[in-house]
Amino acid sequence: MTDRGIPNETNIEIPNSTISTPSNNIDSIKSISESEGSNMNQVNQVVRRTYKDAIHCLNTLQSNFATIDAVRKSGNTKNEMLIPEMIEWTRRIGYKPCDLNKLNIIHVTGTKGKGSTCAFIQSILNQYKNVPISEDVLIPQSVVAAAAADGAPVTSSPIIQSATAATTANNNSDSIEPPTVALRTSVPITKIGLYTSPHLKSVRERIMINGKPISEQLFAKYFFEIWDRLENTNSDETIFPNMSKGIKPAYFRYLTLLSFHTFIKENIDTAIYEVGVGGEYDSTNIFEHPTTTGVTALGIDHVVMLGNTIEEIAWNKSGIFKKNSKAFTVEQQPEALAVLRERSIEKKVSSFKVVPVRNDIKQIKLGLAGEFQYQNASIAIEIVKAHLDTLGFRNLN
Repeated sequence: MTDRGIPNETNIEIPNSTISTPSNNIDSIKSISESEGSNMNQVNQVVRRTYKDAIHCLNTLQSNFATIDAVRKSGNTKNEMLIPEMIEWTRRIGYKPCDLNKLNIIHVTGTKGKGSTCAFIQSILNQYKNVPISEDVLIPQSVVAAAAADGAPVTSSPIIQSATAATTANNNSDSIEPPTVALRTSVPITKIGLYTSPHLKSVRERIMINGKPISEQLFAKYFFEIWDRLENTNSDETIFPNMSKGIKPAYFRYLTLLSFHTFIKENIDTAIYEVGVGGEYDSTNIFEHPTTTGVTALGIDHVVMLGNTIEEIAWNKSGIFKKNSKAFTVEQQPEALAVLRERSIEKKVSSFKVVPVRNDIKQIKLGLAGEFQYQNASIAIEIVKAHLDTLGFRNLN
């Protein structure tokens, strides 16, 4: 049981009569999106907008089990429409992938330890909250415009970082290119968001701000804001045939959308995202410019979705690598590590590093038990260092 006696949302089974099922002559992979739409006529009659009502609506959506089962029955483990559909859902709630850049995202996947690593990252970053930022530096407007066009967060763009160094040198010779704008050389951390799964008691545990689940009131408020936006918008069915009117995203997709909306509305300036399943086709994988990405220990898991070999799984997990973002992993099986290296080159990451277990933390009692946690803590440290460096923090020990 969860808070207020609401059954654990992840364990609720949806009656078959409430799920839109495709006809027998349609490729069963369509059921992944088509059955996302429950019988919404009944749900939309909800008048009250309480937390309990939000949980009721959430539990009418297709469960993660049903989603995986649809993939298993179809035999299609690489549905190329999953990411375009997620971008379309995001558009319908009012955002574009580039809008998420302001969250300064850390993206983490893996088979074992990804949740623990995200917890370590959050704990370490808490020590850097509200640290005074650097003084403003005058940067030529042309350089700022170039950085904005590059699509990355302006304050963390490599263009800006190089221009900052050049401009600082020019300050001494009074040769700054006019006109200029004042630009802070580092981004302060005031609010840290964490999106993770699954939850133990309350679904609110999946969306946290500064180490605490969002309140019932906030959950209900933002839940119904995006519910209404989805009700009042449509998709082009010639492009997205599985997103016809009345269809809602599946359970995990909806919560991912809710995290986007919540973190943007709450002015989160660092967001940590744990992948749900895999990476390449995961609902969280629409980020354009995460500050850093990390892959924890890999093993055989979710073979229906990811493949039967460690190489296939490594390929899928490394789908979160992004151009010009730093990528980290722990020591892996040679076959898996080879795939991760190849993918880092393919994705044009700015750097790729295999993180060994740090000797200097072996004497520390970690907040999470288990010898393997030293591996998770080690990669968390490297990810945080890279993240802070991207934000403009300097002289970090």
